[in-house]
Amino acid sequence: MRTSINCSTTIAAVLHRVFVAPAQSPTLHSSVIGQHHAARNIPRFVGTTNFVARRTIVTSAAADKRETRLPRDEEIASRSVLVVQPDNSLKTEHKKQLLSTLDLTQYSLVQVIPMEPGKLPICKIIDKKALYAQKKAKAENAKKSKQNAATKSKTIELNWAIEQGDLGHRLKKLQDFLGKGVKVEVMIAPKRRGKIATQEDAAEVVKQLKAAALEVPGAREVKGTSGIIGKEYTVAFEAPAPIQKPVDTKKDSP
Repeated sequence: MRTSINCSTTIAAVLHRVFVAPAQSPTLHSSVIGQHHAARNIPRFVGTTNFVARRTIVTSAAADKRETRLPRDEEIASRSVLVVQPDNSLKTEHKKQLLSTLDLTQYSLVQVIPMEPGKLPICKIIDKKALYAQKKAKAENAKKSKQNAATKSKTIELNWAIEQGDLGHRLKKLQDFLGKGVKVEVMIAPKRRGKIATQEDAAEVVKQLKAAALEVPGAREVKGTSGIIGKEYTVAFEAPAPIQKPVDTKKDSP
């Protein structure tokens, strides 16, 4: 009979340790679950802290994005605003009443001058399509300017021990670029392997380089030459772009 009681006591203790104790001890419960997930190679749910942090970061980024543009429509804090009229005069309007009359799919009330203490903000009614077209044109112009800047500058690399045939080819390239109004930067450095140029050879390369560049009408050496002849040396040239002659579209009479 005593053996039966001890057995029952042992079973009750085991059941308590497995089912009751984890609920009373969250730390132990988490540890057991963590070990269980690790054994089965199942990722654990990290919790809400990181989720809240990520959400805060996203919300903050969205707020920063909004701050980069002018307040518009309901974002305008003032109840009343001064609206720029077609004749550039200003008219006081109640914001909500004005917005109720606008087709907000096509127009937007934009605050162009911030509100100052004791003064109403100045706003304009903007055509969204026109604004989008303006932004698109601005982006395209910036892209074209960047492309034009890239095409208006070229770099030619030489080494001091360059053969005369190769040098003549590079100098012809230099003159072609300058003739088109393209700025050219020439970078000269020692040859890594093979023939090593003497100081006289290096001086001759620079002499031929400058002579070839200055043969182009209007070409000149740009300030900022740097380096040492025979080592690393950089020099730049530029010339005015050629004047485009108008094309005569008139046909000769028979």
